[in-house]
Amino acid sequence: MVEYVRRLKEDEQYDIVVWTARPWKHAGHIAGLLTMWGVPYNGLKCEKGGAHVYLDDKAVNHTRDGWEDRVTALADYDNHDPSQRVLEEYEERGDVEA
Repeated sequence: MVEYVRRLKEDEQYDIVVWTARPWKHAGHIAGLLTMWGVPYNGLKCEKGGAHVYLDDKAVNHTRDGWEDRVTALADYDNHDPSQRVLEEYEERGDVEA
């Protein structure tokens, strides 16, 4: 995962924002861990809000095969090209869980 994030930051010039449900009082510790692990980032956000489950239309499960391709596809889709049907293609292939 770290190598992939590095590649996004360094090779693709992505802005990396780490968003955690941890409270802001932990931000310094989190930043230290990210630095220790060599994770490049442009910003850190804390406190997603309390919930048992989060629904996210751009969530990617990094434990599933093909997750890197899904990240790339979502980023490509995000350029708002109406001719792209990335999410529908993933649904048809069964890569998106309902």
